[in-house]
Amino acid sequence: MYVDLTGPEGNAYALLAIASKWMMELEYEPYAMADVLDDMRSGDYRNLCDVMENELAGYVELINKPWEDEE
Repeated sequence: MYVDLTGPEGNAYALLAIASKWMMELEYEPYAMADVLDDMRSGDYRNLCDVMENELAGYVELINKPWEDEE
């Protein structure tokens, strides 16, 4: 699944919802899911995206990252 960060699914609340949905489908234990969501919320937007990509690698790919232009 590709998520365009410049589109409506790119806001933090939508990303948290997408991550929750995927973790439920992948049958994460509730405590593990809570830990990932807490990690996603623990920093800024880039941290949220990094944690989501690391945790759901192979299932979700974030595209049009605003910080890619800076690098």
